[in-house]
Amino acid sequence: MMQQPPISGEDIIVSLNRIRLEYGDVTALDDVHLQIRTGEFFTLLGPSGCGKTSLLQLIGGFQDPTYGAVFIDGKDMTRVPPYARPVNTVFQNFALFPHMTVASNIRFGLEMLGWPRAKADRRVAEVLELVGLAGFGTRFPQELSGGQQQRTALARALAPEPRVLLLDEPMSALDLKLRKEMQGELARLHREAGITFIMVTHDQEEALSLSDRIAVLRYGKLRQVASPEELYHRPANSFVADFLGEANLIPAKLLNDGPATGVIMVRPEAVTVRPGAGRVSGVVTERRFLGRGYELTVTHVTGLMLHCLEPSGAPLSLGQVIHLDWDDSAQLWLEQ
Repeated sequence: MMQQPPISGEDIIVSLNRIRLEYGDVTALDDVHLQIRTGEFFTLLGPSGCGKTSLLQLIGGFQDPTYGAVFIDGKDMTRVPPYARPVNTVFQNFALFPHMTVASNIRFGLEMLGWPRAKADRRVAEVLELVGLAGFGTRFPQELSGGQQQRTALARALAPEPRVLLLDEPMSALDLKLRKEMQGELARLHREAGITFIMVTHDQEEALSLSDRIAVLRYGKLRQVASPEELYHRPANSFVADFLGEANLIPAKLLNDGPATGVIMVRPEAVTVRPGAGRVSGVVTERRFLGRGYELTVTHVTGLMLHCLEPSGAPLSLGQVIHLDWDDSAQLWLEQ
């Protein structure tokens, strides 16, 4: 039976319909339904082995699902090879040809697609300008810095004017300072290129700072799909809360509508140190310098550990008993 794309009133560029991927007895993706909007920066986020890279490979055509369908721009692309999809990929290791110049690396894919030489040369010049490498066309990859190699890979992927750009942990090989710079570059390129970016990462901060929406995966299942703000402030469950930034998860029981066991989530920045009694008292067992201040680990007599920011101008000592409090509006009930 022919698979039909999910119907939606939104402008959807990628639809994944009941995707299941198996490797023998191992299920890598389990009944994944996902719709990605045209022009958005969408991130697949999760720990190692969660299925995020497999999902990206399915969109790119590098793998076929065991069950389900992949639609791109309204067309069933489930069994269509990568070169025939309106999609291009920036790989984790950049995959540049070392014996070709920057310009030749970018032009190669266009020539494979049958672009006339003059048109290809114009496009090479355009994308080099776009990524800030005008004048670098005659250099070889080994003559470039890591950041310049990254830009070359981006230029090559953007050159054929794909409808969707796939980014497979594109900044994992860069040092911290360069990663920060490239995050800004990716955001700019997304705005200027005007196409859909789909990125895989395990870096929560990277996902939060770049994405319009994020899909959080665990054990091959989608746990939540939402904006960065919603994921951080209104996570759907304790896994998402703990995976997206630091979270204090306090075991609790809900009694209003019948007893239910779960956790109360409070972010460390919402917890304040009180001079008198608070909701929770404990001993300072760890004090970590984060650059802009100190984060404290406070251990309750039950063994529960909570995190908060140290008040400015009032350094606290290891072993000191302190009292913690927070506003009701800062806490969120979550099922485990």
